[in-house]
Amino acid sequence: MLQVTGVDSQKSYATPTLRKLTLQQAKQMVLEHAREFMSLIFPNRGDARVQTVQENSQKCYEKPELRKLTPEQARLLLVGYASIGDRGAADLLELVFPEQDHGGA
Repeated sequence: MLQVTGVDSQKSYATPTLRKLTLQQAKQMVLEHAREFMSLIFPNRGDARVQTVQENSQKCYEKPELRKLTPEQARLLLVGYASIGDRGAADLLELVFPEQDHGGA
C-alpha cells in the first residue's frame, strides 16, 4: 500500500473573489440563463421570440404634457401636497389662503 502524506496531499482552498454586479449585469445574466432554460424546454423555437419580449419590456419615452387645471383641481393638488408634508406647498397654501381671525375684538 502506498500512503501519501505531506504537502501534496492537502490542497489549499482559495476563496473566490466577490464582485459587485450592476443592475444591468444582473439583468443580462438572468436573461442568458432564461434563454438557455427556454431552449431546453422549447428546442424548436429560436431566439427571435426572446428578443421580441426583451424589446417590448423596455419603456418608451413619453413626451411631457402640459395640462390646464381648473382652480378647484389646483387647490386640491396644493392641499394634497401640503398634507403629506411638502413645506413649499404649505407655504404657498398660507400665501393663497391666509388665516383670518373671525373672532370679534
